[in-house]
Amino acid sequence: ANKSTLWIGSKGSFTPCHKDSYGCNLHAQIIGRKEWLLWPPNCDLGATRVPYEESSTFTNVDVLQEPWIDMAVRIVVQPGQVLFIPKHWWHLARNQETSVSINTWIALECDAVDRLRESVTRLLVCTVKSKEKDEDWVNPGEDLSTYSENVSYLKQSLSLLKEKAAPAGKADTINYYTAEKK
Repeated sequence: ANKSTLWIGSKGSFTPCHKDSYGCNLHAQIIGRKEWLLWPPNCDLGATRVPYEESSTFTNVDVLQEPWIDMAVRIVVQPGQVLFIPKHWWHLARNQETSVSINTWIALECDAVDRLRESVTRLLVCTVKSKEKDEDWVNPGEDLSTYSENVSYLKQSLSLLKEKAAPAGKADTINYYTAEKK
């Protein structure tokens, strides 16, 4: 399902470099200017799931230093403009002044395998987190849900994958969707 978020931030506030696990993103700038740095999916920025946040993979390199900063596509989004962030593109956003914006994540037909991966990751994090005392590896405010809720998400992801593969008559659904992504 599509999900929208209202962002309000002061000058200099930012979202750290990450990529979304699935879907694509439309960002509409309402007030102020926001600088975006983007890197294509094939750019190896040292992916990490710590801190864990559902559907986000962070980088563990300083993207504002060479050679990473030289590889970035830099865009400043003005009020009234909309930026399209393609699936799996790394991105960092910084407010150049007080800013208000709205973004919408758009689910894609090709997200089935990514949703399955995310469901497995979430289930594993939930299982380990229940036994772990270190709070630093889960983003503040992240709701990991219960074990049974996460198993339900996993079952839904498997059903979606099966549903998407059935019309194509493919027996090996995971290989089928993995091959489609390349």
